[in-house]
Formats: sequence, structure tokens, C-alpha cells
Amino acid sequence: MSRLWLIAILFLSATAPHGWAQVRQEPLDQVLRSDPPPTRQSADDHTQGVTQRRSDEQVRTRAHDSRVEPAEPPWEYASPEDADILEGWDARFPADAAKRPAAPGSSEPSALAQAWQLYRRGNFDAAAKAFAAPAASGNRQEALNARLGLAYSLIKQGRRDQAIPHLEYLVDEGYRPSETRLALIHALMQSGRWQEARAQIAQLPPDQRAAWEKRLLEARLLKEHRSLPRDAGPQALSAFVDTHKKALADCVRPDVFHDIAKRLAEAGASQQATELRRRLLDCPLAPELRQGILAELMNSLADEEALALLEKERPGLRQAAPKAAAELDALELQILKRRLAAQSPDSDAKARLAEEILKRAPADPDALSALAWHRFKRGEYSEAEKLFARLAQADPGNRDYALGLGYARLNSGNPGAALDGLDRGLVAEDAETRKLRQLVYRRQAADAYDSGQWDAAARHLEKLLALDPADADAKELLAWTRYRQGRRDDARALMEENFAAKPSASLAAGLLGVYTAAGDEDRARGMAERLADDPDPAVRAAMGPFFFDRGAPVTAAQLDRSPDRCYRNADSPRLEAFLYHRSKQGDGKFGDIEETALPITLVYPTALGNQWSAAVTPKYLSGNGGPSNPQAGRYYRFLDGAAKKQDLEDSLFVVQPEVGFAMEGRLQTDIRIGSTPFNGPVDPTPTFDARVGASDGYVGLHRSNVKDSILSYVGQKDPYGNDEWGRVTRNGVEAGKTWPLGDRWWVSGSAGFDYYMGDSVWDNQAVHLDTAVGQTLLFDRDEFSYGLFFTAQHFRRNSDFYTYGHGGYYSPELMTMVGPFVRYRTAVCRDYWFDVQASAGWLHQRLDSSPFYPLFDGDTAGFTPAAAADANGEYDSDTDNKLGFNLRLQGMKLITPHLAAGGFASVNNSADYTEWTAGVGIQIFFDPQNLFWTRKDMFSEFGKHSNK
Repeated sequence: MSRLWLIAILFLSATAPHGWAQVRQEPLDQVLRSDPPPTRQSADDHTQGVTQRRSDEQVRTRAHDSRVEPAEPPWEYASPEDADILEGWDARFPADAAKRPAAPGSSEPSALAQAWQLYRRGNFDAAAKAFAAPAASGNRQEALNARLGLAYSLIKQGRRDQAIPHLEYLVDEGYRPSETRLALIHALMQSGRWQEARAQIAQLPPDQRAAWEKRLLEARLLKEHRSLPRDAGPQALSAFVDTHKKALADCVRPDVFHDIAKRLAEAGASQQATELRRRLLDCPLAPELRQGILAELMNSLADEEALALLEKERPGLRQAAPKAAAELDALELQILKRRLAAQSPDSDAKARLAEEILKRAPADPDALSALAWHRFKRGEYSEAEKLFARLAQADPGNRDYALGLGYARLNSGNPGAALDGLDRGLVAEDAETRKLRQLVYRRQAADAYDSGQWDAAARHLEKLLALDPADADAKELLAWTRYRQGRRDDARALMEENFAAKPSASLAAGLLGVYTAAGDEDRARGMAERLADDPDPAVRAAMGPFFFDRGAPVTAAQLDRSPDRCYRNADSPRLEAFLYHRSKQGDGKFGDIEETALPITLVYPTALGNQWSAAVTPKYLSGNGGPSNPQAGRYYRFLDGAAKKQDLEDSLFVVQPEVGFAMEGRLQTDIRIGSTPFNGPVDPTPTFDARVGASDGYVGLHRSNVKDSILSYVGQKDPYGNDEWGRVTRNGVEAGKTWPLGDRWWVSGSAGFDYYMGDSVWDNQAVHLDTAVGQTLLFDRDEFSYGLFFTAQHFRRNSDFYTYGHGGYYSPELMTMVGPFVRYRTAVCRDYWFDVQASAGWLHQRLDSSPFYPLFDGDTAGFTPAAAADANGEYDSDTDNKLGFNLRLQGMKLITPHLAAGGFASVNNSADYTEWTAGVGIQIFFDPQNLFWTRKDMFSEFGKHSNK
């Protein structure tokens, strides 16, 4: 009874209606025998394979309109060979297995074999009915095989929901699992039962799961893509992408996602479309599909991004699809030209774009013109001339090309051919062409003037004045030409007449030039000083270069506010800070000194040509304190039995202040007032330095610190008493002058007298003389000087000792040095400057003998013999001859308009010791600077170091 009931159920299943799930199916023998798939397959029949291939119909695209027709998946499930199911089934039953009887003596096949024959003929409905009875057979193998045939027959009729339970049963029974599980997965995916299919995939062998996972992704992607309404909005489309982000990441069916991107763009979600397309480019794509995506991106990306993307993608497309690459090249050229038109005319970016365009279109006139003007503005006039010549040859009537060619030739030093393009009669005369003519005539006049061809210069100037009789510059140059022609009275009268009729800055500057050239410096300066108060700002500004050339940059800046001047804002406040270290090493026990200082200076210009400064310099001094009982101070007291009371100062921190005032004018004035350092053993005393000078000489008075040792610098306390001594000042006068000899040769000399004094220190007097003869050569305004020097120094007394009463400073009876020198100093009006000096020569020095205690009265009553001998002792004299040298280097660099940095270094052994100095520092300008308008002498600024 139960068997009859099962047969009835299977028969009903076999005869049930096909239902809504009917779709195209592959023949079962293809499913079972792994035959090649049909040309196109239904997306409902199949899921994704491990690899993909594209048909010619899959992507159709043009450069600017990508259209997508998602193709059927190019893979197909196929079961293993199963010929035993179709033929010879009865022969393989065991002998004792139950078989469906056939008529006696009949050779008909069994019912199961007949059912498979119906299936093979494609009569799936009859086959399903025929499989129903054997499926209920008591023979397990026959029943399972019949159930398999029934499931396949139902699938072929599109009745997957009825076939799935049979396949699940077969899987559970372990019947042909390599075939039935794949068939079950296939049916579940066709039915959209994704979770059940994924659960079955998880049961596959590990080496098969990845491929079937991808097939599952593709099947679901295609099914839900087809069900997506054509009028779906951005939200639904974005949700679709988010749902299938795993498929997108695995590059499953990129053609589907390209279709979604197209629909997103049409729905107004261009940003999401662009992001999706960019993600697709990371996938391996067919050339046509890649070209289509790129074409759409070109219209949505910024030009810079689009070009970068094309540059990245072009090599692959050029190899895979040359025609598509050519279309993208044309699109790239359009983008480049659009960007070219949008660029600033003077930008380097425009030139780079023009070069890129010319690589693709060598005759493009827009790119040639842009590149030609760029070359011109960069000063590459020869290159600009070649480019303009190509353009003018192609279009000789084009005014812009003729002008460009003329300007290029004019600036490349060929003014004679600059007007050829205008003289052909193909370009109409207008203001621009007249302007070029004027410039050409002006250049020809200037060139003739510079080469001394005064008559030719006059002819060109006359032609220039014929074009514009009111050309003041031409009149001025004509006046100068008359001057050079020897008609100086005419030239001067012409300038004075024009200036009187209509005062102007150019005529004022010209008159100053005439007076200066005539050697009438007093008249020139008088005129400049008078016009410095002129109500016309332009006239006042014209005086700026005159004062600047005479060493008055602050005055020049206050008169001339032109933003392009070298001395712009020279009258603005500035803050300076320099950190330097000085080391002096000699043969004495106590004369060595190490000085580390940080001078901080504020400079504040005020009235015309005046400026104030305030400086504070913290310093750290260290030296050699000698042995525990040094022979310093009143050492004879120690020999007389007195105990040492304190050590010599060998390290201390001091501070030195200074204020200054400088005034520009016919006589430059520089005054500095300060004091010796505070916080030393000896109280500070005032110092000053006042100098008045012109360009060729100076006179100065000074009272300055002597910095040879801690004793001379700040003083010491007597180790064997309570007295203080030292802190020496040099008080004197000096003057110097330079005499020109012609042909840039010169002789200079300076001399001075100094009176040395200090606290409880032997007074001293000294004279010095310095002379030099040399020549200064100019290299692009830089100065190179060389020659011979001689220096001599004489001190009345030798006080270079550290016992009480001596000052501890270099004081030879005679020091002479003679030898060569060289110096290279860069010009002003650059964003840097440096100054290198070197000298070497034969050094002779004679050191006089000196008493141990020059202030001692000689009374040694009650002294021990050793103390008495020391109290009246005397230092020996000494003479030395050697090769001495002095090297100096200093410089600054303008880092930003508000900040400059630099440093200095020196080494010197032109005495009985060696001294070196090195420092770095910054200048902070309150207002922006164009260039350096002066060269700071750091060695002079921070004071002379040792007593040379």
C-alpha cells in the first residue's frame, strides 16, 4: 500500500503544471555530459564561472556615448559523464536485484530505461511521468536513479521548485554527490534561493567553493539587475551597488555596473556615477568597455584628473584597441586646448600644456603662439623667434604673429630685422605696430649710443621724434647724444629748458647726470638736496638713485617708494640677532679667552636719512685660571706668606649695552654710545665710537673695550688681596683716506693714536699706521681687489701680562707686517652678498721687557727674599719673525622678503697668538625687502676683537 501511495505522489509531481518558473534550459545530455554550452545562455540558467570572456555584442561604445548591453554569462554548469544512466541500465543491476518484469520472451527495455529514452528525445513531460513509477521501486539504486531522472525532467520543464526536493533527497542520500549537489545548487540559484544555494556551496570540496561563490554572485547580480525598474532613482541604484559591493570588488560582471553608472548619471547622481566608473577601471576589462568608461569619465572629471587618467590608461588601450586609443587621443587634445585657453598667459603651466599639445599636433597655431610668447617672456628670444617665424610664414597677414616676431628679433639683438613683418604691407598700421616701431628706433638709438655712434643715434632719435614729437625720453637721450657729440652746452641747455618748462622726474635725473658727468658734484648734490623737498613725489623719487649711489639707502628709500627698487623699505625698522663664538689661544698662562655672545639690535629709521639703534649683548666669557696659586695679581704677597683669598675669574656671564645714531649726508655720521660689560669684577665704564666720513675718507674718535683677555675685558680680583684691576679701554683718534690713481688703481692709508687706561692699570700709549696700494676690478658689478699692504704698530709699554698693574693686552714695542692681499665682495642689489678677504705677509714683532708690578713703589722692607725678588722682577723682552695671515668671510642671504640669514668666520695669527671667530645670525625686516641695499660689516658691527 505504501508503495502505491509513493507512486501516486511521484506521478502527480511529474504531471503537475509547469508554473511561472518556465525558462530556457540546456538539454540534459549537455548538463550530464559537459558538452559545449550553446552560443548564448539564459542568465537564469547559469551562475558565474571563475573566468569570463566577452562577446562582440557585450559592449558597444563611442568616445562620448557608452552604451551597454549586458551579455549572458559565458559559463555553464555541466554534470560528469553519465552514460550509464542513459544506456545499459538493466545490465548493471545485481543478479538478485528486483527488476520490473517485461513480457515473456520480450526484448523491450525496462521501464527505467524507457523513461531515460523519453528524456533523451526531449519529451520531458512524458519522461517525468515515466520516472514516477520506478522512483517508488523497492530497489534503492533504481529508485534513486529514477528520482534523478524525474528531477532533471522537472527542471527541463521549468518546474524547479518541484525538482529541488528530489535533488535535496538525493543529496541527503549521498547519491552521486558530485553531480546531484551541483544540480541542486544550479536549481536553487535559478530559483533565487541564494541562502540555500550558499549553504550547499559550503558543502562542496574546498577547491570548488570559490568558483561557485562567484557564480552565485553573478547569478544574483543578473537576476536583480533585470528586476531593477528602468526608471529607478539614484537611491535605488545606489542601494543596488551597495547590495552587490562584493561582486563589484571581485570584478564580477563589470558591464552590469557600467550600466548602473550610466543610469546614475542620467538620474542626476553624477558623483556616484563617477566614483563607480573609477572603481571599474581597477578591473580587467575588454578594450571596448574600458574605452566607454573612460569616455564617460572624461566628461565628468576635472581636466587635470582626466588627463592623468588618460596617461595611465593609454598604454594598455593603445596595444589592445588602437582605434579606441586614437579616439581618446583626440579627446585628450581637446581637453589640453581647453586648459591652454584657461591658463594665465605668463604661467609655466601654459607653456607645458602647449608643449604637450605640440607633441600631438605639431602645427597647432594656438599652442605654437602660446609657447612662443612664453619663450619670449622668459627671455629665450632665439627660441621665440623661431616659433614666431613658423607662425608668420603660415599666416603672414596675422598682426599678432608679426608683432611677436618683431619683439623677439628686437630682444634677441637683431633690431634691424624686427620690422620686416610690418614692412611687407600685409599688416595694417595701428597703435601696436607704431609702438613696436618706436621701440625698435629707440633700441637702435640706444645701441648706437652705447657703441659710440653718436651720429647714428641722433638719426634714430629723430625718426623716433617724428613718430612722437612729445617723447620726453627721446628728447632726453637726444640731449645726451648732443653732449656726446661735443655739443655739451646744447645738451645742457636743452635739458634745462625742458625741465624749466615742465619739471619731470626723468629730466631731473638727466640733469643730475649731466652735472655729474661734467664733474660738478657740488651742483649735482645741491640740486638733489633741493629737489628732495619738491612737492612733486615723482621728482622727489627721481632723487632716490642719486642718493643711493652715494651710500645713502635710507634717504633713497624715503624719497623713492617705487616697489621695484633695490632699496625698497630700506627706511623700515629691523631686528638683528647674531650668535658668535671667539677663541683666542696664545703662549701665556692667562691670556686665552673664549667668548660666546648674542648681540640683539633694533634699528629704527626716523627723519630723512637718520636712524637710531639699540643693542644688548649677553656674553659668556671663559679663560685659563692657571695653577692653584697663579702668578697673577700681587703674587709676591703669596711668596711673602699670605694666603690665597680667591681664584681668578675663569668664567662669567656679562651683559653689554649700546645705543647708536647714524645720519646720511655729504658727511656720513655714525655715533655709538655704550659701556664695558656689566657683571664683571670691575665696575663698567662708558664707551663710545664716533665717526664722520665721506666716500674717500673718515675721521673718528673712540673709547672702546680691549678684549684680549678676561683681565682687559672685565677685570680681575687679586687672588692674594681684595683689590680689583683691569677693564682696559682704548681711547683715541684715527683717520683714513683713499686716493685714486687712475685705471682703478688706488692708494689708501690710515693712522691713529690711542691712550690705554684701566682700573689700577699702567697707562699706555700706542700709534698705528696702515697703508695699502691696489687695484679694484669689476665683474658684473662685483669687486675684486688685490695689492700689497703694510701695517705697523708701536706701544710705549708692554702690558701683555697678568700681574697687578698690567692690562693683559697685546702691546708690542713694534709690530710690522707686509704682504699681499686679495678681496672679493659681491655687489649690492642682489638677494645675497658675501665678502671674502685674505692677506698674508712677513710678521716682525718686538716685545719690550716690563716690570712684574709696574705700579709697585719698590719698597720691599720686611719681604721674604723670594717675595722681594718677585716684587722687583722684570719680564724679558722677546723678538719674533714669522709668516702671518688673516682670513675673513661674511655673507647674508635673503630667505624671504622679511627674513635674511647669514654668518661670518675669521682666523688670524698676525700677533703672538691665534684667534678665530665664527657666527650666524638673522635679520628680521618689519617691511618686505626686494634685495640687499647694503653689505653689513659684521666684524666692524660687533666691535674689534683682540687688540690688533
